[in-house]
Amino acid sequence: AVAPNARRQGTVTAEEAFKAETLLSKKKAYVGEEIRWGYRLYFLQGVNGSPMNFDPRGLPRPPDFLFEPDVKATRARRANIQGRVYNYIDVTVGALFPSSAGTVRLPQTKFPFVYTLPSRDPFFGDMFGGMLGEQKRIDIPSDTPTVTVMALPGGRPASFSGAVGKFSMTCELIAGPR
Repeated sequence: AVAPNARRQGTVTAEEAFKAETLLSKKKAYVGEEIRWGYRLYFLQGVNGSPMNFDPRGLPRPPDFLFEPDVKATRARRANIQGRVYNYIDVTVGALFPSSAGTVRLPQTKFPFVYTLPSRDPFFGDMFGGMLGEQKRIDIPSDTPTVTVMALPGGRPASFSGAVGKFSMTCELIAGPR
């Protein structure tokens, strides 16, 4: 594997420089219960690279789940992982709603990252901080966590439609200008 420029963190492979982790609001839920779904994308501090643009709505979805998109991203933050400092962003993809009971493994997603190899030119490579090197792309796989979906408890009223909680709705009609 090729080592990107990670000056203060030693030589690393591209696979070590970038990571993708699945984020779930819960790993146990009832049928129909909302589970927030997203990813944390890590990139090693000091590496000339970052996640590429991608459309999270096109990511593979787990079977037997309804999906409601709600894409949001956070500002980059820092984390120390096994003595190395990573920048990371959280990307919320949306909400999953399981439609049947059982254990489901979420599909693996591959995230595109781009990085720049340090220039081998002794003059220009150092002058511009290694940013003039060759650009490379790498697809980093996410983990594949499991979600345990439980059936709703028995003894439900005949009028039960699947919604859990107390709901109310009001409506007001206001005449506007003609």
